Amino acid sequence: VHSKNEELKEMMGIRRTDDDEDSLLDIVQRGLDELDPETDFEEEDTGNDLLSMDEAAFILELDDEKDQDQQQGSTGSSFSQYSSFTGHRYKKKRFVYYTKKIPRYLRKQPNGNLLRAMSLGMEIVELSNVRYAELFGGDYGGSPIAPKEIKAPIPGRSLWIPQGGACGVAVPGARLLAKEILTFWAKQGRDVPLSVCVPGGTCTTGMLLHREMTALLKQREAEGQPELDIQIVVVPCVGDDTYAMRQMMALDENTGGPGRASDTPTILRPHADGNYGSSRRRLGGYFVFGEPAAAILQTFQEMKESHHVFLDLLYGAPAWSLLLQHWRATPSNGVGKALRGKRYIDDSCPIAGRQVMYVHSGGQEGIASQLTRYKHKGLIDSNE
Repeated sequence: VHSKNEELKEMMGIRRTDDDEDSLLDIVQRGLDELDPETDFEEEDTGNDLLSMDEAAFILELDDEKDQDQQQGSTGSSFSQYSSFTGHRYKKKRFVYYTKKIPRYLRKQPNGNLLRAMSLGMEIVELSNVRYAELFGGDYGGSPIAPKEIKAPIPGRSLWIPQGGACGVAVPGARLLAKEILTFWAKQGRDVPLSVCVPGGTCTTGMLLHREMTALLKQREAEGQPELDIQIVVVPCVGDDTYAMRQMMALDENTGGPGRASDTPTILRPHADGNYGSSRRRLGGYFVFGEPAAAILQTFQEMKESHHVFLDLLYGAPAWSLLLQHWRATPSNGVGKALRGKRYIDDSCPIAGRQVMYVHSGGQEGIASQLTRYKHKGLIDSNE
């Protein structure tokens, strides 16, 4: 998280000493520090809204010696579309992306990440809403197996990635992230309990990170190393807690786990008595994904102006809106500033009395286009 506010860094578990080796967290921090929020985000229109709900699919040939490797898979945004394809372009891989119908204005004038990905040769297959639902819909997110109607470009040498990367291919990355977090907290955690908060779409990162962290903590205990209290907390940004649980159980089972509810990470739930509008009440206090909301914008502005933390408006700001809702419900006496209170009103809250580390999911490239939607909705003055 890019933050110039040391108190917030302390609160979120961002610490380092001069003799620390560079970790994944350090590398991410440096990359964000190099961004200039005033210029890098100013007139960027990435089309990030286009594919945020319209999961796509691609296939990747695994033979790196060939010149025409092919890839097909699913992702939740044009930011993912572009970032996924960028790496494959330089390896000469073919990228096929399945999505719902592209709006006419965007088809007529592609911009942002959609334009970038298309300029690199990404192939788009547009489907009607009905056809898309037939191939990729369901209560449990995307299937780890490609729909039989979609033929692999190179049979036997192609890789299917379902929406949100919800498949075994994501396991090595989750394992690396778990090791980085554990190593970081073992050195700098000061024996403080840690809640690692992850915004969830398909909840793939949260589920696999939880599984890998649990295995690492058990291994650490078996080796007689000092005990660490690290838990993974998923903050649903698509649907509600029930939908998140269904997806995580299905993913766990599809990737070799038992698929039990007891083996999923903790889910952060909104306060039941919050002052919500009708649409949020239907989701138990969660936001409608992709729909501009005043509370999301308020969180985005507060984090930017008060803490110099730049969040995207699809995952980061909604997740922090819920996190801050719990933070503000706690007294400030009893412990240091970083913990923001000895206990919360609801003692079962998964961040109560714990240090918080937030795993940022990217997406700053889409901030400008997301803010444009807020202008169209009248939540931001058109002259700003």
